Amino acid sequence: MYDIIIKNGTVIDGTGTDSYSADVGILGEKVVEIGDLSESKAKVVIDAAGLIVSPGFIDIHTHTDTGLLIEPRAESKIRQGVTTEIGGNCGGSVGPLRGEALNEAQKWMDKHGVAGNRESLGGFLDLLEDREIGVNYATFVGNGTIRSAVMGAENRPPTAEELVEMKREVAQAMEEGALGLSTGLIYTPSMFADTDEIVELAKVAASYGGYYASHIRGESGTLFTALSEAVEIGKRADIPVEIAHVKASGRNVWGKAEEALAIIDKARSEGVDVTGDRYPYLAGSTGLKNVMPV
Repeated sequence: MYDIIIKNGTVIDGTGTDSYSADVGILGEKVVEIGDLSESKAKVVIDAAGLIVSPGFIDIHTHTDTGLLIEPRAESKIRQGVTTEIGGNCGGSVGPLRGEALNEAQKWMDKHGVAGNRESLGGFLDLLEDREIGVNYATFVGNGTIRSAVMGAENRPPTAEELVEMKREVAQAMEEGALGLSTGLIYTPSMFADTDEIVELAKVAASYGGYYASHIRGESGTLFTALSEAVEIGKRADIPVEIAHVKASGRNVWGKAEEALAIIDKARSEGVDVTGDRYPYLAGSTGLKNVMPV
C-alpha cells in the first residue's frame, strides 16, 4: 500500500534519458517505485494522463530570500514545479546585517509582522524554519552584504583589519550553512571590491567546501575581461565557479557568445571547475537604483 500513486504520467526523471510512460509510487516523503503500478493500491491516486511527472526543479539563481518570510508557501514557485531555491545571489544576501542595513531590515520585518534575528545568516535561516516554508532553500553569503556590514558603502580598499573582519564574517556564514560566496560586481558596494579582495574571501569559502557564484563585472563591453576575472578567482582561490546568467547583452558583443563560452571551455580544459547558468528569454531585470549614478 502506497500513500500516493501518480499514474499514467509521462516521466522525465532528470537523468538525461528519454521520457517514458510510468506510474510513480510514493511512501511517506519518498518516491519508492517507478513502473507499472496498475495492480497496486494507494491512499490517494492521481491520474496524470497527458501530464509530465518529474522531480522538483531547482532554481539555482533566485532573489526570493525575504519574500519567503511573508509568502512562506511560495506558491508562485511551487505551481511552476520549483521545489528548491538558491538565494543570496549577486553579492546580496539576507545577512550578516549591521548598522543602517539592520535597522531597515527590522523596519521591514515590523511592517510585515515578522519577529526574529536578522544580524546573521543563521538567524535568517532559523526564521525560515519557523515559518515552515513550502520550498527547500539554500543561500550564498554576499560579498556586498559583508562589505556593507564591515565598511558601509565606502568605495575604497579595506584596511588589513577590515579584511580580517570580512573573512571572519564569511567563515561564520559558512559555519551557519552558506553554500559559498557570491558577488554582484555591477552593484554597490559589491563592485568596489577588487580581484584580490574577492580572492581572499573566496579562499575562506573554499576552505569549507563552498562555491563562488558571480554576477560578473560586465556583460557587455567588458564581458571577456569579466569572465576572465571570474576564472582567475577560481584558480587563485581553488574554488568552483558558477557564472550567473551567462549572456552577451550589449550591442557591441552581440554575436560573440561563442567567444565568451570559449573562455569557460578553456578554463575547464585547464582543470578549473567553471560552470554557468542562463535563462530562456531575451531580457534582463534589475533594480532602478542600479542604473543611477553612484
